[in-house]
Formats: sequence, structure tokens, C-alpha cells
Amino acid sequence: MLKSKENKSEIWLTASFNSGGLKVDKEIFERHAFFKIFEDHRLNKRKLASRFNSSLKDEIDNIYLQMKNSHKQIFTDWQKRLFSVIEDNITDLNPLLREAKKQVAFYKDLIESLRAAQEALNEYIEKINQLMDWKKVVEETPAEE
Repeated sequence: MLKSKENKSEIWLTASFNSGGLKVDKEIFERHAFFKIFEDHRLNKRKLASRFNSSLKDEIDNIYLQMKNSHKQIFTDWQKRLFSVIEDNITDLNPLLREAKKQVAFYKDLIESLRAAQEALNEYIEKINQLMDWKKVVEETPAEE
């Protein structure tokens, strides 16, 4: 087994610099990482447990954040739907609000029908103006005698 200084120098000897940065031979790197866990032909339990615990903590934190965001979005959607239902149905509980809601609906329908009638009248006026254009053209041309 190589000593740690020799192992490090072996990694640096096989490393090469290119435009992408430092490139290390994968086999040498994996051997170095493997020997770091097994020092002196025995399992370094402390280092292995530390790596395991840190990777487990990272994964649990990642899952926690995903679940937190998902649950927050679901709650927000539910809250918006609840407020919408409450706003729609609150007028049923108060007789004054119920009457006001009926009046608002009546006037809203009246406004829409008047707006449609106004648009129809504007279209008719435009059509009449187009039909009357021929009279202006005839008046402007001199009569042939």
C-alpha cells in the first residue's frame, strides 16, 4: 500500500491541465479515495460514518425542502379556494347583503344589455353612413347636360 504522500504525488503526476481545467485520472482518484477509507488494511469507521451521515443529511434536507415547497403550494391553493367560496356564500347569511347582491346582479345584467344595444346602434349608424356615401359622390360630380 502506498503512503499518503506517495498516493498524493501519484495523483498529481497523472493530472493534466487543459482548457477545461485540471483533469485527474479516474482510476487513480478512486484508488486514493478507497484507501482513505481503509487506512492500514482496516476500515476507518469514523470516516465512513461521517461520510454516510453527511450524505444522508444532505438527502434528507433535499427531500424536506421539496416536501415543504409542495405542501406550501397545496395549502396556498386550498386557502385561495376557501376564501373564494366564503366570499361567494357570505351574502347568503346576511339579508341586507343578499338584497344588495340581487341588485348588483340586476344592474350588471342591465348594463350589459344596454352596452350590447349601444354597440348594435353604432353598427347601424356606421352602415347608414356607408350607404349615404354614394350621395356625396354624386353631388360632387358635375351633372352632364
